[in-house]
Amino acid sequence: MTTSTPNAAVLKENLSAGLTLVEPAMPTGKNLLPVLAYLRMTADGGLLTLAATNLTTAISARIGAKVAAPFDVLVEYEHLKRLLPKLPADKPVFLTVVGDMLHLTCEDTHEFPVLSTSEFPQFDTAADGGSITMPHKTIEGMLRAVLDCAATDDARPILTGVRFKFTQSDGDQRIHLAAANGYMAGIVSSSLSTMPTEWAGKVIIMPAKPLGEIVGKTLKGAETVTLALGGNGRVKFSTPNVDAWVNALEGAYPDIVSILRDESPISAVMPCSALRRKIDIAELFNDKEIGLSFLPGTPGQVKIASVNAEDKRRSDSLLDATINQAVALAVSPGYIKTALDGMLALGVENAELGMDAPNASIMLSPVGQPDDMPQACFVVMPMAAKNQKAAPTPVKQPAAAEAVAVPA
Repeated sequence: MTTSTPNAAVLKENLSAGLTLVEPAMPTGKNLLPVLAYLRMTADGGLLTLAATNLTTAISARIGAKVAAPFDVLVEYEHLKRLLPKLPADKPVFLTVVGDMLHLTCEDTHEFPVLSTSEFPQFDTAADGGSITMPHKTIEGMLRAVLDCAATDDARPILTGVRFKFTQSDGDQRIHLAAANGYMAGIVSSSLSTMPTEWAGKVIIMPAKPLGEIVGKTLKGAETVTLALGGNGRVKFSTPNVDAWVNALEGAYPDIVSILRDESPISAVMPCSALRRKIDIAELFNDKEIGLSFLPGTPGQVKIASVNAEDKRRSDSLLDATINQAVALAVSPGYIKTALDGMLALGVENAELGMDAPNASIMLSPVGQPDDMPQACFVVMPMAAKNQKAAPTPVKQPAAAEAVAVPA
């Protein structure tokens, strides 16, 4: 057991929370740089700062601590993460650096070898391109709405990202997020109270997976999030206690806006949550294809049908809706659920399912969404209904029309 005076003392729950905050920046899978498995731990000025990076994402989290003597070391993340849950919850954690060892004392003393921070990758933390601040609830809802629309394979790497676009017109400043995977697309936008003039027209593409982890885990609980543009295509997300940097993707993003429609000759308006629940049930019977039939009337109804061809199980349900024309179509329940989940993440109560023709793409858009709330639209490619002769071709990606403007 160490007899040296502790460098710092921190509450166990705060240290555990700090490890959780930086976890999205820890490498997963095979790591070509062993030093990336280490956490940078810096004690100074009443704060314990934890930092991690996987070269695509970097996160720095600050937690309160009593610091008697500053230190700056690298300690292996995984072993520390496994130890903390097993320590007593009602005792402080004392951290003492002795030579090339970190002594962690909480009832008992545990020792970890440390490395010099000179071996840790340095990342440019400058954010010299201005910034915007948004409510966390807004940016989290916007990202949750479109994240699952992004591709998960690397066939077209640019589609694994979320496109951020900033516009300014007649005093209306907006942020637009978009994602697509070849079979569906989602677009959501929200107004901004302020925005740097030089951001107007900028397009930045950021990888979807780390974005979801950072906004949903690292920044969760904050009232506001500040978004800043730095050098080398890096974007910074900040709260009072956390900074997270994400490297932007390079390339040109498809012109998703070109596949949207102003009006749909065939449409059905219905509650999002009720439709989501009924499709969830139908998916239990067939997770590849379900049928939707628009039945006009007073009230109109949508019939949701699902059949399992192997064992003949079948599900049929009806949902009241406002319908202007009868039509039958087949859809992938997974894609429709993703679109509905996006709507629900934004607080949308009622949505319109519209199309030009039975075999055309399905556009889901909110009905009655207040202007001061984020606005969204989703496009889903249909499957061929069994009573239709022609099957639709797979969705064709629009030609790239927007060059990425990487911030200087």
